[in-house]
Amino acid sequence: MANPGDYVAAVRDTLTATADVCRDIDDLEWERPTGCPGWSVKDNVSHMCDVEHLLLGDPPAGVAVEFGEHVINPVGERMEPGVELRRAWPPSEVLADLEATTKRRIEQLADVSEPALEETAYGHPLGPMPLRTFLTLRVFDLFTHQQDIRRAVGRLGDTSGPAAQMTVPFATKSLARFLFDKQPELRGQTFVLTVDDITLTVELTGERAGARKWTGEEGPQLSFDIGNFMAWIGGRSDRADFGCTGESEANALAVAAAFRAHAGMTP
Repeated sequence: MANPGDYVAAVRDTLTATADVCRDIDDLEWERPTGCPGWSVKDNVSHMCDVEHLLLGDPPAGVAVEFGEHVINPVGERMEPGVELRRAWPPSEVLADLEATTKRRIEQLADVSEPALEETAYGHPLGPMPLRTFLTLRVFDLFTHQQDIRRAVGRLGDTSGPAAQMTVPFATKSLARFLFDKQPELRGQTFVLTVDDITLTVELTGERAGARKWTGEEGPQLSFDIGNFMAWIGGRSDRADFGCTGESEANALAVAAAFRAHAGMTP
């Protein structure tokens, strides 16, 4: 179970990695569309900044927005004003906002205690929930958008950092529960999921299903690079095909088909 320092490390990792990528791209790359519907590279960075500002207690962006077709729910509506506000900003200003906001958020998170992780968190877009749950979801969201940016500008990452090490198991466990609920014909199955150098065993067994570190089990195997895994988990338009192997071709194809049908878990 993650401790406060793990969350500090994961948030710092994904925000600073995003800034590192963005320092290395030109103005045209900032405007490239991403697999996140309706958003450019700059829009993704703007969104990351805006939510961090809200979590710091800063006033929300007070701008009128005409919602595009990509906005399909109330959560999406709440995210658009902060993106719209920054569309007129030059990339250098958005990057400076990201860097300054990162520093403030890391300082804020450094004050979180172990008992506080079990307390109910308020003042964020997802509604009341334990702080531990919210911070896990926050790392997931930040890392998802970092990968949106990386794919759009061709600066692919890896799974070595703490954000990836937290996000991939979390997403895989959530996926296991989705598959257990949505594909009852797969109950009792076990398969292997590999994302770069992270390999997990997904167990669609018991009462709830789950995922754990791989210990050599055989079975159907799905293989991804980190960018493509997050594209599938996020239901992104730029997702690509993935590796699928197994001694039983029928079992492997059934697992792959279930993954394709239910992997998109973000709102």
